[in-house]
Amino acid sequence: MFRHIIILLAGILLFGQNAIASPRSQDILAPESAENDLSGYWKYDDDRIVYITQDGLNLRSRHIKDATDFAHYAEEINFTATVRDDLVYGAHLIRLSWPQHRICPVDMWVGLGLTVNDDHTKLTGFRGHRTVNLVSCEIEIQPPVSLVYTRMLGADGVPLRERP
Repeated sequence: MFRHIIILLAGILLFGQNAIASPRSQDILAPESAENDLSGYWKYDDDRIVYITQDGLNLRSRHIKDATDFAHYAEEINFTATVRDDLVYGAHLIRLSWPQHRICPVDMWVGLGLTVNDDHTKLTGFRGHRTVNLVSCEIEIQPPVSLVYTRMLGADGVPLRERP
């Protein structure tokens, strides 16, 4: 029952009264507009680097290298999302560290909501948060976590976009 209500609400949000994009959203979303494309290297949590790929309205963020805390591998998904106007919404992958994952083999997808700033250099917002009880392997809901992704720029101030 609740699943059907959530699907209905998601459909209304996606295709409801805001189905016609504003002029500003056309600028942000235009894939042919290199300056507004969100593709490139981004940093979050002070030291984690991801590469975001934008394909039209779709975004996919992948980790660049293995995490020092063993929470993810290079090229593993960080989040997958949709851009609409200056909003990014989608799902964020929470992974246990590799040693914890051996005890409780669970991966958790949580909701993600970010706002694109005017010069396309910051994504700020929140994601859901879950923890796992390593004795029972039960998932425990926690308060949302704030996120800030900062675009990495070259010495010339141009976004770093070239993938190695």
